Amino acid sequence: MLDTGVQVDPDGLRKTGSAVQESVIPVRDAVGKEDGRLFVTGPASEWDTGRKLTRTALRWIDYLTDLSQRVEQFGTDLVRDADDYQAADEQSAAEIYRGTGR
Repeated sequence: MLDTGVQVDPDGLRKTGSAVQESVIPVRDAVGKEDGRLFVTGPASEWDTGRKLTRTALRWIDYLTDLSQRVEQFGTDLVRDADDYQAADEQSAAEIYRGTGR
């Protein structure tokens, strides 16, 4: 049997994936809380600087939203991979067990 030296801990991988998913919650909360405060209002909104600040704020919100979605998806993928690995491992073990005639 070929020993690749690779060991996977599905429970640990699942735990890590869940922690990664949860790590985006503070980012989303912060963006939601500060969303209205990131824009220039009143007479200053007509100034060139005000418009540039608003565009920058919108880009920053878009960036953080996209980043949090990608990080959450990565966590979701880790959990799914842990489940897939464990299922494949259990299936292989069952096939080996059946092959031994037990």
